[in-house]
Amino acid sequence: HLEEALARGKGVLFVTAHMGSYELLTGCIALANIPTYVVYRDISMKSGAEFWMRARTGMGLRPLPPRKARAQIVEALEQGSVVILASDQHMPPHRGIVCEFLGQLASTMTATARFALDTGATVVLGHTYRDSEDPTKSTLQIEPVLELECPHESPDQNIRHNTERINQIMEGWIRQHPDQWLWHHRRFKVQDAPDGWDIPGHLEHLIQARSS
Repeated sequence: HLEEALARGKGVLFVTAHMGSYELLTGCIALANIPTYVVYRDISMKSGAEFWMRARTGMGLRPLPPRKARAQIVEALEQGSVVILASDQHMPPHRGIVCEFLGQLASTMTATARFALDTGATVVLGHTYRDSEDPTKSTLQIEPVLELECPHESPDQNIRHNTERINQIMEGWIRQHPDQWLWHHRRFKVQDAPDGWDIPGHLEHLIQARSS
């Protein structure tokens, strides 16, 4: 599936989640001699950040900071590279929209849908999970190309539509391997405190469910 996406020549937006040995997934793509960029979040502990950076660059990954990286991402896609995005992280209001995720309100990044619609890049999702019998072994599962759908006249509505589709695929991974979803941040900040967030009407029932 990844080879098919690369063959389209528009670059690949590879969406993943913090599941299993997820750094192996990103590293294996780079070790296959595929130009691979990964958008990362800063680690506050300096020694941890330095170790993580050495490990990633040692596998051939090319890190991109999440802020002010638009031009670099576009350039990487124009060169036919893979740009990896982890889409299971809480996003501030200016970088995400409120969607449903595992039955909860969650601010979800729109970058994948936005970049794909703007650049024509191909979208692929993939994750890794450890073998239940032998945790030293991991399976890398890459989904078929996600063909973007544009059923609405509004670009923002089409971005929402495709972002929700991505969430649904990741939900399937987590439900299949719930013990392997590593999340050490507050993913559901919106569900915990929905006031002030732009919550679409079709998700308002989740606020009522919280209050009850």
